[in-house]
Amino acid sequence: MGELMREVMTSVMRNKMRIALTGFAIGWGIFILIVLISSGKGLINGMQYNFQAYNVGVVTLTPRETSQSFNGREKGRPIRFYEDDARHLKQVFGDTVVKAIPVISHPVQARYGKYYTNTTVDGYEPGYSVAPNVRLKEGRDINDLDMEQQRKVCVIPERLKEVFFPKDTASIIGRQLHLNNIVFEIIGVYEPLLKENKTRDIVAPLTTTKMIFCPEGMLSRIYLQTNLLTTAEQNKAFNARVLSELAARKEFSPADKRAVKIDNIYELPVLVSSIISVLYIFVIVVGLATLLSGIVGISNIMLISVKERTRELGIRRAVGAKAWQIIAMVLAEAVVISLIFGYVGMVIGIGLMELVAWAIEQSGNSNIFANPTIAVSYALAITVIMVIAGLIAGYVPAKHAVRIKLTDALSAA
Repeated sequence: MGELMREVMTSVMRNKMRIALTGFAIGWGIFILIVLISSGKGLINGMQYNFQAYNVGVVTLTPRETSQSFNGREKGRPIRFYEDDARHLKQVFGDTVVKAIPVISHPVQARYGKYYTNTTVDGYEPGYSVAPNVRLKEGRDINDLDMEQQRKVCVIPERLKEVFFPKDTASIIGRQLHLNNIVFEIIGVYEPLLKENKTRDIVAPLTTTKMIFCPEGMLSRIYLQTNLLTTAEQNKAFNARVLSELAARKEFSPADKRAVKIDNIYELPVLVSSIISVLYIFVIVVGLATLLSGIVGISNIMLISVKERTRELGIRRAVGAKAWQIIAMVLAEAVVISLIFGYVGMVIGIGLMELVAWAIEQSGNSNIFANPTIAVSYALAITVIMVIAGLIAGYVPAKHAVRIKLTDALSAA
């Protein structure tokens, strides 16, 4: 083995230009493979991040108007939701619905000092955050005591904090905000889980919002937090059951899908999964095609190398070198070249993608193209690929080398 490696290294040092051309082919192939795999992983990570940020499993029910006459009632009749309807749906669909979240929304003018803006106040019960898909960033959230005492407190979005307190670095908790000239105390700041969500809605206790802005108690919408709905068929069946139940309760046609708008993004997981699968296939196919072109290049260059060494290889055969020894020498040279230059391509590729990852993180777009780096398992797999590539690239030239006759070797002198 030691003798074989010495012969290989001697050959490598004696033919630097040829080795450089051969190594560039495999190094470039590995570099492109690394960039493709890392880029595909970055896109997939970004998609998965955004997918997780969506409130999948939350069904939104919005009352509208009937579009069909039913039981002597004309079309165009407005449908009204109340808190009792939310509780009823939770009771009827208790096997599937984890929580029914009633919401009252009302447009308001929010003002703090000289700053003001038009926005919406959303009245929620405690534990609402899964519905608007947000999380608390500062202060506290609304609680049961706020509900019982109908406190005039609110949680504002981070976006409005920047509007009302643009240069204030101190805590804004406890500050007073005017909503339609009614004073509310700021108790917290929330942020949306999805960065693209530029919500400006202010959150307040449902009881307070109802008392001040909507005494009749009509809801703007109902959110149903669900579980056990894992397939498109189950979600479609659930939509149909909810519509049928509301049709019976509100006395409209079960076929009238315009009476209640049902938003259920159950198709999103299927869509994201399909896109990710296509991306994986694309990355693998293009990467392997690139690597294959590199293998062909190496094989051609190795074949030229064998022809240049016709005299040497023929004499080796004449003095007793066995066929497997010639094959082993050519294959070893191909594998060594593949490993050395393949690792160079890998290091450059990984370094480039680490630089890209850093630049993307600094730009604030990491939710689109996230962490485009490869794991150790990928590096090990690529090492195996480089060895296999070297063996494949060297096989044809090696078979050619063992067929060299002494007469051909002497004539090549």
